[in-house]
Amino acid sequence: MMKEIGDKEGEAVNFGNLGALLHSLGELKKPKVYVEKALAIQQKIGNRKGEAADYGNLGQFFHSLGEYEKAKIYTEKELAIRKEIDDRYGEAADYGNLGTLFKSRGENEKAQEYAKKALAISKEIGDRKGEAAHYGGLGTLFHLPSEYKTAQEFIEKALAIRKEIGDRAGEATDYGNLGTVFHSLGECAKAKEFIEKALAIRKEIGDRAGEETDYANLGTVFHSLGECAKAKEFIEKALAIRKEIGDREGEARDYASLGDNMNEFQIFCDLIVLKLALFNHKEAFSKMLSDTGDSKYALYVEELRRARALADLMAAQYSIMRPQFSGDLQSWCDIQDIIRKEASCNCLYLSIHDEDVRIWILKTSGDIHFRRPQTIDSDNFGNSGSVPNLKALFSESFRHFAILPGDVCEDRSLNDERLLRSSDDINRSPLAHKKADDMEKELRWCYETIVTPVADLLKEPEVIIVPDSCMYQVPFAALLDEEGGYLFEKFRIRIVPSLMTLKLIKDSPPN
Repeated sequence: MMKEIGDKEGEAVNFGNLGALLHSLGELKKPKVYVEKALAIQQKIGNRKGEAADYGNLGQFFHSLGEYEKAKIYTEKELAIRKEIDDRYGEAADYGNLGTLFKSRGENEKAQEYAKKALAISKEIGDRKGEAAHYGGLGTLFHLPSEYKTAQEFIEKALAIRKEIGDRAGEATDYGNLGTVFHSLGECAKAKEFIEKALAIRKEIGDRAGEETDYANLGTVFHSLGECAKAKEFIEKALAIRKEIGDREGEARDYASLGDNMNEFQIFCDLIVLKLALFNHKEAFSKMLSDTGDSKYALYVEELRRARALADLMAAQYSIMRPQFSGDLQSWCDIQDIIRKEASCNCLYLSIHDEDVRIWILKTSGDIHFRRPQTIDSDNFGNSGSVPNLKALFSESFRHFAILPGDVCEDRSLNDERLLRSSDDINRSPLAHKKADDMEKELRWCYETIVTPVADLLKEPEVIIVPDSCMYQVPFAALLDEEGGYLFEKFRIRIVPSLMTLKLIKDSPPN
């Protein structure tokens, strides 16, 4: 009808609504097509507010797919227009969305920065509902034990406003978040009290998805209290609602929680890692988690795999009993503590797959940042723009770097005329097996692939690099940036095969 009567703005709105609807139904390709059609019309007719909304929808779409860089680009475009047209409500919402985006990337400091900007605008324009939402959002961004009280204060401020304005759904959310904070503090009785308050409101307002979350959280609390039968009961209630509303991702989490409650999650993790190792798909579990936005747990699984490899190697080399690495999530969280004990240092943790690179930066503050570069330039390797097999490139490109040919020996006899040219003998060059230009290209490519995507996060004078196994030939100190500077000129560099190795070295007595 809009097309028939020539209402272009209405046509754009309907294209946008179709995109949003299909996105909510779990479609992966069509939402983007419809929103892009809406955006094209809004740009053509000069509707800046509509254009901003469509950029925002595209940002939310890519966020849900875990393509955080694209999501950031579109959300920033939306924000620029909101500022241009002086849409303060929209500006606050965009800052809030950017905060959520950086939270998903594990960049809590940035997330807090944007959430505070959103909060400041909401206060300025008197948007009490927005103010409460941003207080609540800030409360979820403090995960360290030393920060739990700060989280509690923000959530309590949000809760006070929700009660004042009668926002029952928001009130339930805040009660649930307070329950999570008190559970983290080990105060299970208070955690139970707040989650039960949240659950009562969810039932009252008919929020089935929220009800499921509260049942699952109650299951976690009862598990911490050692009441496994009750924990199982609540998680099964959560699972029933997940199935009812078609939340497949949540359903998987509840099954995992059920396994945890029955002391089977450790066995599950051990079997998964063992099977993946046997079938040469060691990275699949970690890759699956990072693809679905669980980058922190992806890191834990990756480290669990490497720790297991270390244990097997120690058992084989030194005939010692293999240490048991469990699937207990609480023990995995100690990974952050390993880097906290370092001074003036960042950790660059690398995982290489056939077609992409996954990078974590661990900071001494406890923050974990995740980046997955969207484009890998393979022109330096003669791939004609095709997607390279990155594992093969990393393992083969530097195999002969700084290695002398096996059949050439230096002759130091005084009567040998070769002594006169031995100091610059081509056979003594570290580039004996490659042309210098080719090696330089590869060193630059390597820098662009694994350092440039996270260069803004490497602020400390020392970096601990945890490479993937295919990278053991890479000369990290010699990597070249775009200006021809070597990596060792910017940082003191340490290499460890896993964070568990670093911990074992630190914990070992000097003798």
